[in-house]
Amino acid sequence: MSRVGIVMPLAQQRGGAEWALRRFLGGLPAERRDGVALCFLEAGPMVEWSRDEGFPTAVVDAGRLRQPLSWARCVRELRRWLVANRIDVVLSWMAKAHLYAGPAAQLARIPAVWWQHGLPANRGVDLLATLIPARRILTCSNAVAAAQRRIWSQRAELTTIYPPVDLREVRTTPAQCVARGRVGLPADRVVIGIAARLQRWKGVHVFVDAAARLVPKFDRLLFVVVGGTHELEREYAAHVRARAVALGLERHVLFAGHRDDALEWLAAMDIVVSASLAEPFGMAIIEAMALGKPVVATKVAGPLEIVTDGVDGMLVEPGSADELALALAALIDAPDTRARLGAAARARVERYDVPRFVAEVTDSLREVAA
Repeated sequence: MSRVGIVMPLAQQRGGAEWALRRFLGGLPAERRDGVALCFLEAGPMVEWSRDEGFPTAVVDAGRLRQPLSWARCVRELRRWLVANRIDVVLSWMAKAHLYAGPAAQLARIPAVWWQHGLPANRGVDLLATLIPARRILTCSNAVAAAQRRIWSQRAELTTIYPPVDLREVRTTPAQCVARGRVGLPADRVVIGIAARLQRWKGVHVFVDAAARLVPKFDRLLFVVVGGTHELEREYAAHVRARAVALGLERHVLFAGHRDDALEWLAAMDIVVSASLAEPFGMAIIEAMALGKPVVATKVAGPLEIVTDGVDGMLVEPGSADELALALAALIDAPDTRARLGAAARARVERYDVPRFVAEVTDSLREVAA
């Protein structure tokens, strides 16, 4: 593989894009690791993780994008980093990184690629990134590719590469009864969970509203939210918690916060929900499916490409607490149906393994650098 420089704007573990990068790097064979160097645009825990994994890792503080002098300084430093590390192709991990690494790559006269994990909008960072030349844009789903195509991306080839689930980690995750003991969930409850940051587009409020419809009708229900407050939407986190209290759900809804052991929490659940109003892919969905969990997801973007309704999961309209509650009601007292959907889900996500992801990303980068 050509020598690759990966530029990452974030150094905090927040969501699927960060997990996708960690799984790409962690899945690289030993003989290919010498060909990868990383540069983060801020300091944080992922910097130390990268160094611990043995990758040459630098930090260039990008400052604020709205400050032209800081942007120009960052581009110059990135260009020096690319040259010093003899980089053949630069991979910006997310559009924001491309705002800096794209111009730096032009100055260094090397091709640029970027990984687009979110659903791009025709404004702000996404639009600006599209205006900067790139040889190829890697997208996490066909839905993201279609959205990217709508904002004038004819200048770059689009390639969809589905993010991975670490099947090795899944296979070492404890069974449900053991997982419940480890995360502190009761053994005698039907646990319905969602793994999502507390952001409005993740639809956690819809999940809570669906819980309010189900609790009066079924015994022994526990609804669990695994995910922390997002720093840009702190008011939403407070709103969702207050809504659960207002609906009288204090004993039925557990807000577990951000968890590094999220896979064990998924393993402890009976049913997993993705209530997103707009979901580019759905990392938690494929993790739950790999664990053999029945998943109820929304009919949007990424989930439509992952879940086949009635075969390996269930799909409902986004934003509809009524539809979500009806789908969950059909599963709560139907363990055989849950087992059938879970088994089909586990078989389906075998295709999303880490080696496949690493191979597709590295092959794409090799083609660009050739």
